[in-house]
Amino acid sequence: MSTAQPTMSVHPEAEGEPEAASDPGRQLAAELGRLRERLTAYERLDGQLEAMIAQLTDLLRGSVELRRRTHQEITAALTRCEALINADREAHQRLLETFRADLAVLRQRASATSATAALLQTQLEELAFQLDANGHVPAPATPPPAQPVAQPTVQPTAQPAPPTVQPAAQRAQPAAQTPPPMTAHSQLVVIQNVPSVAVALTLQQFLGSLEPVTAMAAREYAAGELRLEVETRRPLTAADLQGWPGGRLALVEQSLDRIVLRYAPDSPVTPPDTRRP
Repeated sequence: MSTAQPTMSVHPEAEGEPEAASDPGRQLAAELGRLRERLTAYERLDGQLEAMIAQLTDLLRGSVELRRRTHQEITAALTRCEALINADREAHQRLLETFRADLAVLRQRASATSATAALLQTQLEELAFQLDANGHVPAPATPPPAQPVAQPTVQPTAQPAPPTVQPAAQRAQPAAQTPPPMTAHSQLVVIQNVPSVAVALTLQQFLGSLEPVTAMAAREYAAGELRLEVETRRPLTAADLQGWPGGRLALVEQSLDRIVLRYAPDSPVTPPDTRRP
């Protein structure tokens, strides 16, 4: 007796269901793998970015620190330069004040020296003016003293003197030495604008050579003004003084005891030879 075995027919679609069911899992796993790879790449990129950010931060901090130090150094250098400039300026100011003080002292000394030199020059000019050509100081202008009249010897009548010319000479001598009291005249001669002692000596010699002048004495020569006191037989006039070859003497004032003239040079005056023979 045959036993009929039941036959099982397999549907084609039923056989492909397990494969179809396994494909989404593989796709998901593949997609998950790709996502993991991307995540890993992103993590690596993020690490690189963090490292770069850290480096940039360090660089920025170093730059800020360098800038701060540079600013401090520049400020310190400017402060030192200003201090040096101020110290140098103060030193120059003190030195300038010292120079000014020294200059003021030198000016005072120069002024004192100039005044002393001017005083010595004036004294030397007066001394040179007071000296005559031979180097002797002239006597003051005083009228010449009248010589004593020698009285003739009166002989007794019993013994008459022998006839000689001596009594007559003795009588004539005092008469010649004693000027007439009515003709003697003292006059002050003032000459202005006399430029030097040499011209003053020349004028003095010229006045002494005039015919009416019997005696003369220098009184003063200062500030270009010459004063002479002369003894004359008659008062001097401007006409008597026009013969001087050294220039022109203009009349300023005239009286019986005073005559004032102003010197106006026409040509250079040769100073007198004051050398002793």
